[in-house]
Amino acid sequence: MRIIVALSLILMLLTAGIFLSPSNDARSTGISNVQNGCICHGANPTTSVNISMDGIPDRFAAGMTYTFDISFAGGPEPTGTNQGGFNLHLSAGTLALVNVTTTQLMDGEVTHTSAGNDQRAWQVNWTAPDSDEGVVDIRLHVNSVNGDQSNSDEDKWNTLKLELKGVGWTEPKAEEQTPGFPFLLTLLALIGSTLWFSRHRRL
Repeated sequence: MRIIVALSLILMLLTAGIFLSPSNDARSTGISNVQNGCICHGANPTTSVNISMDGIPDRFAAGMTYTFDISFAGGPEPTGTNQGGFNLHLSAGTLALVNVTTTQLMDGEVTHTSAGNDQRAWQVNWTAPDSDEGVVDIRLHVNSVNGDQSNSDEDKWNTLKLELKGVGWTEPKAEEQTPGFPFLLTLLALIGSTLWFSRHRRL
């Protein structure tokens, strides 16, 4: 009886593991919340995957909508299916889809769909926040895969991180960029004066 119960528990755990663990092609359906990158396809990004993101303005205007053209080259040779994917996150503003067949929204980020996994270029719309006096952080991960439906060292990925400033954003003043610097200069001057005075007093 105990053996039967033990075997039943083992079978239940194995079944749960199958349902809870991601399948080989789960990532081909898109992904979100990947701050550290596509680490299931390798621990570190590689410059052999060259990311291109066109349509980014020099500075954004409040409420304006921009279209980003995302693509990449490098990594494994592309196949007909499962060529690669992406995840795009911006710290402010609103992302929207251009092509609902190849891209999708997940947790406020944009990623590829199963159909979008069969290509290496996508388009995404972004509407800037109501205020253009700040800085928006852009984080883009791309994954170049060989199409064998498994996570291997042959798959490569890379990350692009940018800061996009608004037209109303102004550079902080020098003293704001280096807080405490004037105090340090004053302290050094006081120390120097004290040493000079002590030396000449002994003379």
